Amino acid sequence: MIEAIIALAVVIVIITAVVVVVTSSLSGSSSNTHRDKATAYAQEGIEVLRDIKTADFTLFTTTYPSGSYCLAEIVNSPTIQAGDQCDGDGEYNILGSFIRRIYINHSGIDGRVSPNVAKCDSGSFAASTVLWTDSKCISGNINCHDVEISTCFKNLNSLPAL
Repeated sequence: MIEAIIALAVVIVIITAVVVVVTSSLSGSSSNTHRDKATAYAQEGIEVLRDIKTADFTLFTTTYPSGSYCLAEIVNSPTIQAGDQCDGDGEYNILGSFIRRIYINHSGIDGRVSPNVAKCDSGSFAASTVLWTDSKCISGNINCHDVEISTCFKNLNSLPAL
């Protein structure tokens, strides 16, 4: 009888260990999926800016002066709104799960940090940041995860011909 109880206890410990490993693995997989999606949305934000810049650099710099913007989910055409309160009404602006912020500085610096840091020798500095929250965020700390992609844009039309 004691042998049966010991065997049952060993089986229960093994099953519990397997459940913990599987749960941890699934949790990590979900986190990686969110990070992959956020990276794709951040890259999409840079591509939208690049397309606008390529079409008309002057229009890019005048329509979107240095500052922060929100870039919502792209359905037909990009909607870029001034300001960094992308979830002003409490809703996420991409698939109800992510917030995408765009930062542009036509002096080539990252003015979001102090002291300002030069990022580009000339041209415009741009960053696309995507934030999200999940069960790993500490209570009250929403959007505790983020991915950022940054680049420099130059007006290629104003460069001298070779």
